[in-house]
Amino acid sequence: MKWSGASALVVLAAAIWGLSFSFIKITVQTVDPLSLLTLRFSLAAFLLAGFFFSTDRRVAVSCIPKGIGLGLTLFLAIGVQTVGLQYTTATNSAFITALSVVWVPLLIAGWYRRIPPANLLFAVGVSVAGLFLLTRPELAFNVGDALTAICAVFFAVHIIFTSKFAQKEETLSLVFVQLATAAALGWLGIVFTGKIMVPQAPEAMVGVLYLGIFGNIVGYSLQTRAQKIIEATRAGILLTTEPLFAAAFGFLLLQETLGILEALGAFLILGGVWLAEFGNGKKR
Repeated sequence: MKWSGASALVVLAAAIWGLSFSFIKITVQTVDPLSLLTLRFSLAAFLLAGFFFSTDRRVAVSCIPKGIGLGLTLFLAIGVQTVGLQYTTATNSAFITALSVVWVPLLIAGWYRRIPPANLLFAVGVSVAGLFLLTRPELAFNVGDALTAICAVFFAVHIIFTSKFAQKEETLSLVFVQLATAAALGWLGIVFTGKIMVPQAPEAMVGVLYLGIFGNIVGYSLQTRAQKIIEATRAGILLTTEPLFAAAFGFLLLQETLGILEALGAFLILGGVWLAEFGNGKKR
């Protein structure tokens, strides 16, 4: 697979997760966040387990510790984000979460003593400016914003280690172990709370199905497959299109508005993606 193909897979994953915002917004009206997390991860793990069994495939043993680490990071990221949403606005959450694009190169520089190329750093700056205009977050900082900032770090760590582990491991095995780990952590939380809400409304059922199948299995398979090839910083920049897709689907499905500043922000995000892909003058 070429760079351009891998980049397209990340953008497709971002589109899937962008649509997830609309389904989450609908589903959490009747299902509490922990139940939703547990059900979506459990559905994904169950379907993947069935696939492995029916095709007589085995999970690569070397994937297990790596998948557990990714699953723990993923569950913490989404869990902290969900708690933070109880105290902050959706726009603040979208903006601060997407700041994982900043944390990725910072963490890489700190851990590996490696500075990303200049065009990627410039693309990060352009993307952040676009994210700010697209989401237009409130400038007052509260506990929900602080929790969401922590969630952005967890997402950045997940992106970095997905790139590290995906290069040597089989994609579906790595995805299955991390989703099964997240599901197990969800059930652990259910045991402590003593409550699980099963969706009754048809739209909530559709939401769980979409999030489990597309948001989890398809989305993380696409990301993991693509990050066999592209580095973490570039993947982070490409994933800034997620709130762009979320705004587009919100406009189409939820009648949410998109003004001139938001449109300019979308243009800057696309500009950041273009810089990441072609800013060094090389064809991919």
